[in-house]
Amino acid sequence: MFEKELIVFSDTEYASKDAVIEGMAELVANKVDSVEGFANAVKEREAAFCTYIDHGVAIPHGKTDIVKSPFVIYQRLGKGVTWGEDGEVATHVFMIGVPEAAAGNLHLRILAELSKGLVREAFRDRLLGTDSKEEVFEILKDVEKEIVK
Repeated sequence: MFEKELIVFSDTEYASKDAVIEGMAELVANKVDSVEGFANAVKEREAAFCTYIDHGVAIPHGKTDIVKSPFVIYQRLGKGVTWGEDGEVATHVFMIGVPEAAAGNLHLRILAELSKGLVREAFRDRLLGTDSKEEVFEILKDVEKEIVK
């Protein structure tokens, strides 16, 4: 579910978190039946509950049958975007997509393992501080091993 091509270091300046979501949804056009439908599902979830967690990190997600197979996109934004309810700015965005049928258990395991890692300072500093897509990929592959146990 973590793939090298879904790790993006971006200089794109997004106007809003909705624009980030829409841009990231485009990256998985081959993994969803409808890019717009997936982006809308993520935005609806975001409207119901803000996914900003802390330390410049947001984890928007969508569970819908529009998703063909589970994925996680990581995008590091060159310029942060206001995300949190109190004006917090996200510079690191993990977008999760899972099919509705797999949503319950898999969706929660992905969120739990990412969150568990990100609360640990050493993990967070290593993941968010590297300039290497290869290193990000290796770190996320370790997270994936915990998810599929």
